[in-house]
Amino acid sequence: MDERVRTESIPRESGLRRADPAPAAGHEQDQHDAELLQAVIDSSPSGFYIVDADLRISHCHAESQARAFRNVDPANGRRLEDAMRVLWAEPLATEIIGQFRHALQTGEPYVSPGLVATRADTGVTECYDWRLRRITMPEGRHAVVCHFYNATRLRHAELELRESDRRKDQFLAMLGHELRNPLAPMRNGIHYFRRLLAGDAQAESIQQMMERQFNHLVRLVDDLMEVSRINRGKVELRVEQIELESVLLAAVETSRPLIEECGHQLEVKGCTEPLRLRADAVRLTQVLANLLNNAAKYTPCGGNICLAAWRAGEDVQISVRDGGLGIPPDMLGRIFDPFIQIGGGGDRAQGGLGIGLTLVRSIVGLHGGRVEARSEGPGRGCEFLVCLPLPLAD
Repeated sequence: MDERVRTESIPRESGLRRADPAPAAGHEQDQHDAELLQAVIDSSPSGFYIVDADLRISHCHAESQARAFRNVDPANGRRLEDAMRVLWAEPLATEIIGQFRHALQTGEPYVSPGLVATRADTGVTECYDWRLRRITMPEGRHAVVCHFYNATRLRHAELELRESDRRKDQFLAMLGHELRNPLAPMRNGIHYFRRLLAGDAQAESIQQMMERQFNHLVRLVDDLMEVSRINRGKVELRVEQIELESVLLAAVETSRPLIEECGHQLEVKGCTEPLRLRADAVRLTQVLANLLNNAAKYTPCGGNICLAAWRAGEDVQISVRDGGLGIPPDMLGRIFDPFIQIGGGGDRAQGGLGIGLTLVRSIVGLHGGRVEARSEGPGRGCEFLVCLPLPLAD
């Protein structure tokens, strides 16, 4: 019997009827896709929500609902215009809505440079970094995804850090001035005793010791005041055209007493050609003398120090190299930070506050140059390389 006959032979009164078709598999798939999308949204580490083609919030990250949108509950299904006007006052609310509308219409992504504003619903100033990107939803319509990050705590920490840094600079400036005030009468007293005790060998030895320690104290105070001035932007360079060779000679002259006191051999390799810089000669001399003094202090007695300079393309490079204590690899990136000293107490015996290299980096930076430290490790010596731009030819 063919299929047609078998189908028509079923009596109507039997209560039997054709089975209804099974539920469409597409409906189950859509439900699965929606649940998967919401799960992905909720797992986002940042704030996340989607605004559909009708400018309604279609999906909202659970954490975002609980925090940023806590006074727009529920956010899902709410018109973006209504939600933004709950959260932000005018004209900011309208500006934000306009950015969403523009992204939806043009497809151009948007990255906020940082939003800092007082919320209309809480009266609390908050900071947000946020970005928009247009996507195509499964049904084929466009939507806009918004990722945002509440940077309020980070901004507060940054402001506190800046305030702490400002107070530190003020303290250094005040400390430098307060320490410097008594130095003049102390210097006069030392000179007076030098004349009074002339001819007394023991007294002259004590007087020389006092003068050395006094000069060391003066250098420390000068460094403190210099760091403070640079940090507060109070340093002005007296830029002029100078001969590099004269700066090298002045630095050597400044550092020679310490180098000779330590019994070091100093080798100077001057430039093979005259090099002229647009720079502050006094400041560059201070930089190189500082590096030479460091090399002398951290090299065992009787060591070798080399000062060299050469042209490298459009720059001039100046190297101060020694065979001293060296720098651990993990300290190379921090050696120019203020108050950083290698090895803790051992270095304190060399004197200083750990701000000499900070001054070097700052002054070189003011000249448009850079400085870097190189070392193969402890006990292998180190090299400080200063790179300065040569002036363009007239």
